[in-house]
Amino acid sequence: MGQELEGQRLERYLLGTVLVAALLVVEIQQQPPSTVFAEILADHRRQLEQERQKQQRQEDEECQKVLALERQSQERRDRQKRQLLKRQEQEREKVERQQQEEEVEQEEMELQRQESMEWQQQKRQQLQ
Repeated sequence: MGQELEGQRLERYLLGTVLVAALLVVEIQQQPPSTVFAEILADHRRQLEQERQKQQRQEDEECQKVLALERQSQERRDRQKRQLLKRQEQEREKVERQQQEEEVEQEEMELQRQESMEWQQQKRQQLQ
């Protein structure tokens, strides 16, 4: 608020200075004051519009920078999420392989036990 008030004061001071200069131009050029004042006001309006456009461009650039940072941040989060999912999938596959290997070992042990039992039974029958 204070800066806005100071800006308005500065603008009025500058406009007053310009008007004094315009009066000097009127005397020097011998032009009607209304023409000189119209030119001064038109120049002043052009300057204000240029400043407004410059400020708008700066705001747009800042907005684009923020959007780019947000996009990079989102891409980083997405990449981290994909990496996490990949690690989880690899861990799950590892656990499945281990379970399958354990099942195969159990089956082999069971087969060996059965074969051993059958062999022992055959030996007993042969001995009888």
